[in-house]
Amino acid sequence: MNTKEKILEAALNIFSVNGYGGTSIRNIAKEVGVRESAIYNHFKSKDKILETLIQKYGVRENPEAIITNDLFEKLKEPETFFLLFAKRLIHIWGMPSQIMYFRIILIDQFREDSFSHGRFTQHVNELRSIVSIVLSEMIKNKIIRKSNPQMLANEFVYTLIQIRIEYLSGNEKIDWNKIENITSDHIKFFWNAVKN
Repeated sequence: MNTKEKILEAALNIFSVNGYGGTSIRNIAKEVGVRESAIYNHFKSKDKILETLIQKYGVRENPEAIITNDLFEKLKEPETFFLLFAKRLIHIWGMPSQIMYFRIILIDQFREDSFSHGRFTQHVNELRSIVSIVLSEMIKNKIIRKSNPQMLANEFVYTLIQIRIEYLSGNEKIDWNKIENITSDHIKFFWNAVKN
């Protein structure tokens, strides 16, 4: 692992514990075992480190990473589609780097001076947008009841976000069986509420 990667790994770890605002370049340098000047050889500022982390870990939730061709094929079986979609998200969110990334978002959400302020809302909005597009198509094709796709997306997404906050943002060992059961129950409930 090169120095730049070590800096990013250390920053991700420290930011996820102390928050962006509670971490200094000195903290990162100490964790990596280099002088502060070595950090500045790779990044102009702490903001640039966070920007790089956001680019690296935030992209995992883009539509192309979540809704692949194999998942699109499941649209003919909507309940299965929703379950696989949710499980794919939960799997991504359960990756150690994603847990740390999400902690940064949660810790700094309410710090007005924080570079990551508003990222939680952005995170939720991006996910709602993806789900809303899928639900709009399902409504258009009469797969689900006619309803407001944004409202349905809220209902679908907020439970998944709650699962992420409750079970995939701490330091405890992840109970995958429990998470999968809760996710499956949510999908069954959601599908029974929207199916035609």
